[in-house]
Amino acid sequence: MATASRQSLTPGTLGSAVPLRGRPRTGALQRNCGRRRSVESREPFLRDRSLVTVSALVAQNQPGVLASEIERGLDRGLETAEISEIITHLAFYASWPNALAAVEAARPVFEGRGGRSRATFRDRCRTTCAGSHR
Repeated sequence: MATASRQSLTPGTLGSAVPLRGRPRTGALQRNCGRRRSVESREPFLRDRSLVTVSALVAQNQPGVLASEIERGLDRGLETAEISEIITHLAFYASWPNALAAVEAARPVFEGRGGRSRATFRDRCRTTCAGSHR
């Protein structure tokens, strides 16, 4: 097994792989990341970013922050079933206790929305395509 020399991880050494400028801050992430995409691709980008953020919060066992990010993700197009699948999948990789804490954080959010997110892609397709995919 080959060993690689370790370098100090700083914004300068990460280079173009992870372009960080200065010290990253949560507020800067919330304000600036959405501006990097055009208007046409912004909604899928924000949806995907919420998916990654929910996954990271489940893995780090952060139920206090998770509920608000689940709300944000549902507003951005994630479905409750997708979030449930993420939690289930991460139970095997990030531990069952983390997943159970995530379930407890997600439950009131799902119940507050009647178990549904905003109109799903399938719902929008049904009204637009009306049987063209049968």
